[in-house]
Amino acid sequence: MTPSTWLPDHPLGWVLLAVLGFALGLWAYLRLSAALFTLVGARRLARERGWLVKVGRSAYGDHDDLGWNGTAPPDTTLEILGQHHGRSFHVRERRVRVTRTSGHPGEPSYAWRYDYVATLATTARPSAEYVPEQPAGSRSDQRLALYPTFLNWESDIFAVLDSAERLPEHGLRSGSGLRSVEYRGRRLTRKRLFADLDMLLGPVHG
Repeated sequence: MTPSTWLPDHPLGWVLLAVLGFALGLWAYLRLSAALFTLVGARRLARERGWLVKVGRSAYGDHDDLGWNGTAPPDTTLEILGQHHGRSFHVRERRVRVTRTSGHPGEPSYAWRYDYVATLATTARPSAEYVPEQPAGSRSDQRLALYPTFLNWESDIFAVLDSAERLPEHGLRSGSGLRSVEYRGRRLTRKRLFADLDMLLGPVHG
């Protein structure tokens, strides 16, 4: 088989081929950029910003252990804990196995789905309902003190992402001194992270 047997012989065919190539290239770029952010970019960003990062079970950054060194929640691929314009935040990305279609003969087919939730503390100390007591003698670090609070808040949101429940408008939730945005079927990238943090921060300063 020679290239001439499958190359288009009409200008419209070349246009369709170019559109298809662009779409496949864009899809590959988005998949690759998200994977590279998890594996490399998040750690580099943490060094630049003084944030804490946990890739799977491996934690990076200078910190006291206020639960941060403990086992990550199930299915977690990436966690980032830091401050953005003076506000503490936490982002958690996870990967879950979901049923995609019925296979053959009648066996389910599975796929991996990525979800993530970004949460910002809108006050220095959110509602006492979510904030645990800080261990005596520990170094004062609001990010770490709020880490269990973030996990508690986000656990209910991930339960919603696992259900057929409709997500709130723009994925935004707020209450108890916290504001978050959630995404089903989306991976975290550097660009998305800063866009989400700025969106969550905007109403706080507005």
